[in-house]
Amino acid sequence: MKQLFLEILSFILFTLSSCTFFSGQAQTEKLIVQLPQWPPCDAYKKSYPELSRWLIKTSCGDSFFTLDASLTFYIPKNMPFAVTAQPLTKLTILPEEECSFFKPAGLVYPSRKQYITWEDGFLADIMLRLTYSKKESGITDEHIQDFLSSFNWKKAQDYINNKLTKALENTDLDNQKFYNPWLCDCTSLLTCLSFGEFNTNLLANSDSFFLSTESLPSPALSSFVLENAFIALKQSLLIHKDCPTLFYTKEDCGIIVEGSSPKNLSVRHTFMPIFLKDNTIYEDNS
Repeated sequence: MKQLFLEILSFILFTLSSCTFFSGQAQTEKLIVQLPQWPPCDAYKKSYPELSRWLIKTSCGDSFFTLDASLTFYIPKNMPFAVTAQPLTKLTILPEEECSFFKPAGLVYPSRKQYITWEDGFLADIMLRLTYSKKESGITDEHIQDFLSSFNWKKAQDYINNKLTKALENTDLDNQKFYNPWLCDCTSLLTCLSFGEFNTNLLANSDSFFLSTESLPSPALSSFVLENAFIALKQSLLIHKDCPTLFYTKEDCGIIVEGSSPKNLSVRHTFMPIFLKDNTIYEDNS
């Protein structure tokens, strides 16, 4: 009788442990993602500075550096997750330092599962900012996931993708329209999202204008990598009104453009920003 009891108990424990194991497996997904090509394959390919390494950040709070072409994550299946990959480039004058000029590429899961892209960089960064701010407020991870799940990230990304596709596929040289999500009013966007409010007007480039590159140093590279293909084709830059906009020229130098219109403008030369190492960042030596 005792032996039978032990066998039944062992069977129950085995069953429970198996359910837990398979349940855990069902709730987790292995995500293998590819990083973008560097230098980007556009007309300015030879003008980009050399890559030093990628700075990776995730909505789970992880931060690390890598030179790998792909990354592997184990994440909750079908739950919002974001990763950004910012290219840190080498400086010519100060080879021991790195430059943090270019905006990150990104991935917003589950709408994208294989590639970290420049198109997704802005929205992935927004998800990271929201996640970090909620964590700092003491909100639990479970409630953060519920909050992020309430927003249609795919719809917002589709809106950005459509705007970018129209700009980059347009071969009409008289049409100077481009769209840069990084020039949106991020403060208003983050505030509205924090209160569960959103409309596509928050993603507009309403306070921007275009400027011909004729009187500027060449090349003048945008921090948003996808804009550089447009600059090469249309010979014009997208400028945020009354807000300093930095462009990379060459050999650690750049120009800061600021003004309210092409006729009311100031241009000054500057050195490129040096990446400041954060104590929360750690080297990935695995």
